[in-house]
Amino acid sequence: MQPISLNTGDLHFSPEKINRQVDRVLGDPHFASSEILRDFLSFIVAETIAGRSNRLKEYTIALKVLNKPKTFKPKENCIVRIHAVRLRKALQNYYNGPGSMDEIRIILPKGNYVPVFSDNLEPLLNSVLSDQPGLQEGVDVNGHLMTTAVIPFHCQDRTQMIKNFSDGLGIQLSSALMKIRSLSVISYTVSRRLPEKFSDVKDIGRFFQAQYIFTGEVQKQKNTMRVTVQMIKADTSEQIWSEMFERKVTDTNSFKVQDEIIDQVIKSMYQQGKILVQKNRSKPVMAVA
Repeated sequence: MQPISLNTGDLHFSPEKINRQVDRVLGDPHFASSEILRDFLSFIVAETIAGRSNRLKEYTIALKVLNKPKTFKPKENCIVRIHAVRLRKALQNYYNGPGSMDEIRIILPKGNYVPVFSDNLEPLLNSVLSDQPGLQEGVDVNGHLMTTAVIPFHCQDRTQMIKNFSDGLGIQLSSALMKIRSLSVISYTVSRRLPEKFSDVKDIGRFFQAQYIFTGEVQKQKNTMRVTVQMIKADTSEQIWSEMFERKVTDTNSFKVQDEIIDQVIKSMYQQGKILVQKNRSKPVMAVA
């Protein structure tokens, strides 16, 4: 599904839903601290909903949002374009973070001041299917582009305790991998949704343009938890590293056990040459397996 603008006549979202989404966006710190960005977004959305998107020009925004005089000349003053760039960046930050699970994505296309509204995940899925460039990638020590993602651990026991423990492992592993220099880690808030869309790790790798995928399995027998962690080369589905851990888990030590397991994961990867530590660097770097 392509992004849909309200002035196309195909109202995929109601004005009420869009206004609620605007309120959520405006509550984000990137917007709460900037009156200009708040007014800019509110104005262009309101005008679009009202059917006046054809009036969203640089001159109009300068007068209505930035309180410029009627003598304002867009060709001589780029202030509107500057704030439009800020707005696009703030929207991107919001949807890469707290807004990643929102139903509606608000997009301000480059070179245009008319917002479009789309299903939050669909534009990214379309980019994968058409082999368009995906999300930002990192660079490893050898200069190769490298991105990784952690997807939810599989667990046969679907009790709430196991689900919470499994989810906590994914969050903790993502945080630990972020400390590896030059490794770009996809937000777990986003990557945890992908198994619902793709069953093949190759497709998930293509979706994120990721070279490596981390996942695993959680099993429980009485009060013993067995956790298997895997590192998979996304383009070939080759398992290039794996480790199994067993711990006694109670209602009061689950956080501690998660921390211990993730610490052991990083230590084991280092010992097996999956992580390298260079001189004069305080953080590890990821090796290309």
